[in-house]
Amino acid sequence: MFPVRIESYAINPDSGGTGRYRGGCGAIRVWRLLDGADATGALCMERMKSPPFGLLGGKAGAAAAVKLTKQDGTVRHLPGKGAFSAPAGSVIEMITPGSGGFGPPAERDRAAIGRDLVDGYVSTASAERDYGVADPQALREASED
Repeated sequence: MFPVRIESYAINPDSGGTGRYRGGCGAIRVWRLLDGADATGALCMERMKSPPFGLLGGKAGAAAAVKLTKQDGTVRHLPGKGAFSAPAGSVIEMITPGSGGFGPPAERDRAAIGRDLVDGYVSTASAERDYGVADPQALREASED
């Protein structure tokens, strides 16, 4: 076994581009290298500099990112392609891109926004800001029934 602990693997809320049809959310993965686990790795990721675009009024999804934090707190943002080394105790955080939305966000079905709120794909702030929802909490509660 390789001494690595998976600290989290979760959906990245608000990473899918807004639109009539919301883009899919990316993921956040966090790994910690345990004692004696110096490691080398290689990345081959896309959409770090140019996020996935939206279509026909849909907005872009969030870009990808990879961050290496050493035990001393030093943070290094890794490029999308190439090799890297990480000493034991380091934390690697990989954020995959969200996909772009399709169509104008104002045309998104309110019930779909409510489900997105319940499922954690969209935050209350995004529902207000990006979709113009006046009362996200009421929409969330209606979708929980």
